[in-house]
Amino acid sequence: MATSGVINGKLLGVYIDGTLIASAKSCKFSVTHEVRDTFTKDDNGWKTNAEGARSWKVDTDGLVNGSNTTFSTLFALVTNRTEVTVSFQSSASGDKHYRGRGYIGSLEQNADNETSVSFTASFEGDGALTEGTLT
Repeated sequence: MATSGVINGKLLGVYIDGTLIASAKSCKFSVTHEVRDTFTKDDNGWKTNAEGARSWKVDTDGLVNGSNTTFSTLFALVTNRTEVTVSFQSSASGDKHYRGRGYIGSLEQNADNETSVSFTASFEGDGALTEGTLT
């Protein structure tokens, strides 16, 4: 059943080829539309634009946990230049999901003094990001 009301962020996650990234703390996706400048001297000082290229990105961060292989899996995807299906979604049937093919564009591991070791991963889209409904 689809989630109703204001959605709690803890319900959403990033999935790689259908598997939820474990130990995640936050996630987000963004879509960018790079409009083209069409401004000329004939436009009487009013800037004009036209449609342009679109792109998308999914980011997640979390804790490095010795009990799972999340960071090692992400590291292998980067070093092997592996394209994956990336989904931004909940696990509830009827909820929306945003899905596309992409590559990890950046992967970081952070280890500050006396804090939990964390990671950040950013997926860059390869083609369209689509919206669908979980079944």
